[in-house]
Amino acid sequence: MRAILQSSQPHRRLSLHRHLRFLSTSTSNPIPTPTPNESNPTPPAPTKSAIRAHLRRETDPDRALSFLSSLPSSASSSSYKNFVYFVSRRLSNSFRHEDAAKLLDSCIPHATAESDFASLLASYGYAYIPDRALSAFKARIADGSLTVSVLSFNALLSAFRRSGQFQQVPHLFTSLSEEYHISPNDVSYSILIKSLCLSRKVEDALVMLKLMREEKGINPTPAIYGIVLNSLYKINKFEEAELLWNEMVERTGCKPDDAAYNARICYRATRGETDKVLELIKEMETAGVKPNTFTYNFLMMCHFKNEHWEVAKTVYKQMLAKKVCAPNGATFRILLDGFSQSRDFKTGLRVFFESLKKNKMPDLTLVRTFVEGLVKDGKADQAKTVAAQVRKIVPAKSTDFWKQVEKDLGLSSDADKA
Repeated sequence: MRAILQSSQPHRRLSLHRHLRFLSTSTSNPIPTPTPNESNPTPPAPTKSAIRAHLRRETDPDRALSFLSSLPSSASSSSYKNFVYFVSRRLSNSFRHEDAAKLLDSCIPHATAESDFASLLASYGYAYIPDRALSAFKARIADGSLTVSVLSFNALLSAFRRSGQFQQVPHLFTSLSEEYHISPNDVSYSILIKSLCLSRKVEDALVMLKLMREEKGINPTPAIYGIVLNSLYKINKFEEAELLWNEMVERTGCKPDDAAYNARICYRATRGETDKVLELIKEMETAGVKPNTFTYNFLMMCHFKNEHWEVAKTVYKQMLAKKVCAPNGATFRILLDGFSQSRDFKTGLRVFFESLKKNKMPDLTLVRTFVEGLVKDGKADQAKTVAAQVRKIVPAKSTDFWKQVEKDLGLSSDADKA
């Protein structure tokens, strides 16, 4: 890690140091705005949503840092901490984990409200450095500046789960709740149960589900049931999943939500059972639960699995036309994969560029398959166009991978070949 940081270009290290000085000496540094004139005497400050959208699109961590340093004084402390999450993740995605840690550490002293502190703890998880969150949590308790509550406790557990260290969550759940006399709530159990499921300990998750209901007196939410149902279906424990579904609906009276229904729909979709999928969607709507993006994704996936290419395309068009819900990253992965298989490169190209507009480009392995298909289909020019677009936005950690892809497919420029 140290070698990676030492190899960073000087302007990158300077960018972070400049930002840290800004945090310690200033509360605002307005974004440059158009010069006031008669038609625009007071240019409005960027809205929180505009700042968030900008940071989502910005893949270069140094430009993101620069933009973060120029936030206007109108940006609230709470909003600022949320924006830090995006920048810290950009740094970690570029293998600059220490820089991400320093950025988050620099914000801790300013997080006087527990909600802001909890937000930062969760951000350590997004930046893949949850151990720093644990250190910050314990330090705040030790110096007496934090009255321990379940909010910070949940944020800390979430940091470990989000960073992929879900095996640590059960231990932290038990040890910290006992040491600091914290009473876990339904959110705490949700994080614990999801971590157990991600660790492939579904049986333990079922035990914990029973414990929280029967011993702790906490009613599991539909979301918690959905987590366990999804895990049972994934390991083909259909009967156990259906029993749990019946328990949820009949014994506890818990009304299934979209996530619970989608767990059942996903199981059927992966098996290409179109009729069952449509039947479940109808049941879902009858129960007053609105199908969401994931529901449509699974339906399209099912049609692709059965090689119903045109039907899948129609579902996507209806999804957009009715504005039922917005496509997400999985939508574009499913579509690009499906149109690559059907060799419908015209539609595939349209989908690819739509994914770029929404900053949801599918993973590089899938894009490589699509570009390879273009080359084999005699569409070298289109393949070069796609490759060039990917090159502009590929994360730093994947640059070598994509250069090799272009070389293997004969798409490298003369400069690259040299």
